[in-house]
Amino acid sequence: MGIQFGGLASGLNTGAIIDALVAARSRPIQLLQTQRDEEQNRISQVGVLENLVKSLEDKAQELTSLGGFFSYSVSSADDTAASFQVTGAVTPGQHTLDVQSLAAAARYAFEPTTTSTDPDAAQFGAGDITFTYDGTNYTASVAAGASLNEVATAITDAAGAAVTASVVNVGTASSPDYQLVVADNDTGADFDLVNLTVDPAIGLTTTSLTTAQNAVALVDNLRVERASNLFADVLPGLSFTALSTTPNGPVTFTSELDVDATKEKLQGFVDDYNAVVNFVNSQSSFSEDNGPGGVLFGDFLLGRVSSTLNQALFDPNLATVTGDTKGFSTLGLVGFDLQSDGTITIDDADFESKVTADPDAFKALFTDPTEGVLVKLDTALDGLLDGATLSSGTTLDNIFTGRRNALNAVIDGLDGQIERLQFNLDKFEESLVQRFANLESIVGGLNSQASFLSSNLSNGSP
Repeated sequence: MGIQFGGLASGLNTGAIIDALVAARSRPIQLLQTQRDEEQNRISQVGVLENLVKSLEDKAQELTSLGGFFSYSVSSADDTAASFQVTGAVTPGQHTLDVQSLAAAARYAFEPTTTSTDPDAAQFGAGDITFTYDGTNYTASVAAGASLNEVATAITDAAGAAVTASVVNVGTASSPDYQLVVADNDTGADFDLVNLTVDPAIGLTTTSLTTAQNAVALVDNLRVERASNLFADVLPGLSFTALSTTPNGPVTFTSELDVDATKEKLQGFVDDYNAVVNFVNSQSSFSEDNGPGGVLFGDFLLGRVSSTLNQALFDPNLATVTGDTKGFSTLGLVGFDLQSDGTITIDDADFESKVTADPDAFKALFTDPTEGVLVKLDTALDGLLDGATLSSGTTLDNIFTGRRNALNAVIDGLDGQIERLQFNLDKFEESLVQRFANLESIVGGLNSQASFLSSNLSNGSP
């Protein structure tokens, strides 16, 4: 409330006095507001931790998905023959490839009986163009006086999903000669354009430019055939696209485990894991000079997340460890070193040695359906991130949502206290304003009387 008067009568700075009294009385509100800000900050940091945990779970799920753990590379003795794509788990080995033929679409040229120098000129008679494509019969009706472009449009309107009709200049810029080319939209022998008939009255003759055919290749001397140049799933986890035939005979290509790319994947997991650990460490730290390291210091969430990670990654089955004769039962045995602060680093030499010595055993440590550390981690993090449904049918929030709800309840309580104290403070300020206004009125009256008496005395009045 603004103070609308000064101490004109009393000589007091009433505005400053009221402001000071109100400020002193508002101290509890300020303390509650500070506490509210801290609770809101806690909610924010709970969200940060939840996102870090979710990112870690996503990485674990990615690595345990089909073909998601290892990375593979393919090298070819002749890059012009085919391009290779890794699509899943590859069986390492060397193979041969002999591309016999590339896939092709049927293509026909429609040449005007009279040279067409203007594709928009009216020069064709009425009639039908009919053909069969993929078992469907199509008819394109050409109107009398149609231009070459209009003939192309008639074919497109009749069978645009099956073929593409294009007008091309086979002459020169100064001496044009336009023809119509119709091509299948799909390659392969099954998509041939057959039974092509052009009404002679139209004035077009047809010439076959290419014949529809499949792509044919010999893979390890075994014949494989596809309608397109893409050979998918010929070999496990590997596809290739034929680029050219191999007239000089088969070329070799080799598929193998890509150790560096695999390490990069697992380094991504380690980075996400370390991000969670570093957050927990920063919130849990304490120093005499600066006090708690974060607003979640002492919060049960930090301990719950830490124990979940430790149990999933560093608490292996005792029987598995004692029965391990190859050294693949714990993370520490395959190059993952646990640091004093709880973070993980990867020893390059140990990692490469283990992953190349027995890839299957290495992968099993992480992805075994029962004991794989990533599988166990995913299940454990599900327990933190997913809610639960009780036998009664009641659904419980996940641990992070529950913590936020509890903190929001605290904030709601603080808001109520702040609102009540602010109401009382406003009333207190109104009371002070009224009291000082009354004081000024009284002092003003007294000053007027004193002035009157003084004036009468100085004039000798009885």
